[in-house]
Amino acid sequence: MTVRSSALAADRVVEPNLLPVYELTSTNAGPARSLQLVRSTDPLKGDAPFDSVTVRLVPATGELLSVGVALVADASLPLSGRNYFATCAPCTGVVYDRVAGTVRFDATPLTATALSGSPLPATLSGSVRLPDWRPRSGTTMTAAALGACSLTSAPGSASFEQLACLAGTYVGTGLAGQDCRVTIDAASRSVRFDDGVNDKTFAFASAGGFTNLSTFRSSFTQSAKITNPSNALESIEWQATPSPVTAGVTQVDLRNIQAVGGSTSMVYNRSCRLEFGTP
Repeated sequence: MTVRSSALAADRVVEPNLLPVYELTSTNAGPARSLQLVRSTDPLKGDAPFDSVTVRLVPATGELLSVGVALVADASLPLSGRNYFATCAPCTGVVYDRVAGTVRFDATPLTATALSGSPLPATLSGSVRLPDWRPRSGTTMTAAALGACSLTSAPGSASFEQLACLAGTYVGTGLAGQDCRVTIDAASRSVRFDDGVNDKTFAFASAGGFTNLSTFRSSFTQSAKITNPSNALESIEWQATPSPVTAGVTQVDLRNIQAVGGSTSMVYNRSCRLEFGTP
């Protein structure tokens, strides 16, 4: 998604490195969906600057309710009044394709909001794909088996045997709609993430009474995270959570965090997702 405005030094391309947030909302037009694409400069920092584009629409009719854009003027600075916020409602120059599951924008006019650091208008061009999180061909874990699997919390000294019930390959949907997979291999005691861009494998290791694998479980979610033995900033994570939108659906997020140059200012992640039990 490209935002063009004289309020910006150059065109801003919002190419997400975080999975889209896709939520069910209630509106005057009936049940609608809110899809937010986010690019974060440092996913490890909760206050990291980010750019985002949010689209609200009624999938049944294709009616576009609103579009919101939030841009960080300077990614090296915290969020502030110098940032740019704009929206359109109603929106023009938009094509919704229900069959392809895409929403395309052709120089859609945007108006700066009262929160924006600049009052100048903008345009939005590009397209978004509505996510289909159903497991892809090749996934070896069933919804029933996933539901029966129970991790225990071991923040700093989990054994690889804890993942025995998760062993297999999970094939989901990545940022660009492509296949992405995480393989938990009990024989080699390793975890692999491959989304066609990142292909990383981290092996289980133990030193000083601690391991590079941690697990967590609560009444709401369970997760397992294996860290690169030679770089603590890098990891592969598996997390399962009941869907907040659809009863009977378990949402599984798979994430690979990478660091460039060993610095927290150069950390990014690649993600993919599955929803087991999706009708």
